Amino acid sequence: MELNALPPLSPTMEQAFYEAFADMSDLENRNNVSFFKQKPPNNALQSKDVAPALTPHLAPRKRAELPLCQLSPRLLKCHSITTNSELKRARRSAIEKKSRQRRNEHLRRMRDQVRKLETIIRQGFQGYPSCTPNDAIIPLQHPARLVATLQVDHTRLVCALQHRTAATRRVVRADNKYVWNSGVPWSSSFLAAFRHLSVPECYALVRASYDTIQRFSTTQHYETTGVNFMGWTDKRKYDAHTRCLQYGFTKKFWHADPQMLLEKTWAIFMDGYKLEKVAFDASVSNRYEVLQQMKDDWRIVRRDHWIPRIAMTLASVQLIFRLQTHTGYLLGLRTIAVPEIQEALEPHEYFYETFHWTHFNQLYDENDQPAGCEVICAGKIQDQKRLKSTYWLFELVCYIIRWETECIASLFLKHK
Repeated sequence: MELNALPPLSPTMEQAFYEAFADMSDLENRNNVSFFKQKPPNNALQSKDVAPALTPHLAPRKRAELPLCQLSPRLLKCHSITTNSELKRARRSAIEKKSRQRRNEHLRRMRDQVRKLETIIRQGFQGYPSCTPNDAIIPLQHPARLVATLQVDHTRLVCALQHRTAATRRVVRADNKYVWNSGVPWSSSFLAAFRHLSVPECYALVRASYDTIQRFSTTQHYETTGVNFMGWTDKRKYDAHTRCLQYGFTKKFWHADPQMLLEKTWAIFMDGYKLEKVAFDASVSNRYEVLQQMKDDWRIVRRDHWIPRIAMTLASVQLIFRLQTHTGYLLGLRTIAVPEIQEALEPHEYFYETFHWTHFNQLYDENDQPAGCEVICAGKIQDQKRLKSTYWLFELVCYIIRWETECIASLFLKHK
């Protein structure tokens, strides 16, 4: 009779047989019974085909005697899958154990903190028999309200401190002269006498300024970059006769009232504290002194600017005026010559000339109804050095953006 070789056992069945034989071996050792391997019959030894088939069944097989390299590919794959699943299960169990230990540690710390707080509250109320620890928890139920109240008080105190600081910088003289100084170094030119101008003299200055403004506004020969920066367009003209650079920035604000914008801008130029925030950045110190007030539409002031990076004070005496035109309103500011002050300037002071104006023109819709305001910020700068003109143009652009933020609001706010 011909015997066929049986397929090898699976790893699970192999382990089960190994454990069963191990238990039987232990039992036989306890009973002092020696274990002998079964010898194959003689006829089996004589047959070469039968011996290999009976060998795996006659000798007890151990797990270490059959290496993984002798297994079939299918069994090797099953063995690897089983090993990977066991490793993942062990890793997951370790992670869960660490997480459980961490949670228990947090709970233990929280219980310890609660016990400490209870002990502190109990010790704090030992001298007050009428109070209980529960009474101490009542004021702590709404800490957010207390924080909000403190924030409101802090805001009010900061505002009060700012107003107080601004008030301490204002000095009112006996002759009703208003002086604002935020840190400009003292100079003997501050004590120089100023001769008040008569009404005809001021009117002549305003008339000459208006004629210059009209010539620049009506000219058709100018240069432009064509750039629209935040809604502002530009135009420039160089006057070779006076060697001055004339400029203009235009923007339309729909739903804006020209008279309202004029009043807001006029209020800024009448207050040194407001003008300081709009004219220059925080690094520049300013001084604003009222020299002469004529009616409500004309004022002569002295303005000083201390620039730390050049260690120099820029001084100027300016005439501020406002007019009503056939297209809207006009606000102007120009430097006037004052020999008494110019001769008293110290070496660290420089007298500069400037001329700026702003148009507030009324805009109309297709039905000839008021629809908005066209703002034109223009001026004239002496072009002795191109570098100085470029610097002042940059400062003027910054001033226009600050003025727009102060008087009209941010460009990102939608009009309702």
